[in-house]
Amino acid sequence: SPEKQLEHPFLEQSASLPVPFLLLGLGLVAFGVGLVVLRRRPALLARFAVGGMAVLLLGVVWLGPSVDRFMLAPLRSLSVQAGERTPPDEPVLVVGLRRAPSIAIYARRKTDRLDWNIDERLEQIAASGRPFALVAPRGWCSRLDAIEGLIRIREEGGYVLYSGSP
Repeated sequence: SPEKQLEHPFLEQSASLPVPFLLLGLGLVAFGVGLVVLRRRPALLARFAVGGMAVLLLGVVWLGPSVDRFMLAPLRSLSVQAGERTPPDEPVLVVGLRRAPSIAIYARRKTDRLDWNIDERLEQIAASGRPFALVAPRGWCSRLDAIEGLIRIREEGGYVLYSGSP
């Protein structure tokens, strides 16, 4: 189902992105094994722990920008645009995402997560003629494109922004 697709859409954006995650994971496993093996040698254990922490810190520094670029920045950008397209008293619509609070923060609007009768509700909203914006994962595009009155405005990362007007 579309709700299950693209739960972490940034993972599909770059073949190189999982490499830092893999290296960090391997480093943590090696660190754990080293702690078990060296637990009886305190001087060596202390050096190993300091080195392990340095590797962990570098891993976080290396991963941080990648996570932001592929997961957070696209959703932030689309949320800001959704807020600009939505009147102050209307919520930004959200389908298929659990990150509605971050959308609300960046859109500076309340959010309304559509969890049931999605197609019917969106058809009613689109037919109302009121301005609205909808943020969804890219995996929902085929379903949302079929709803009359929804216009795909922009795709970024693994997310998509829809509106009732271009």
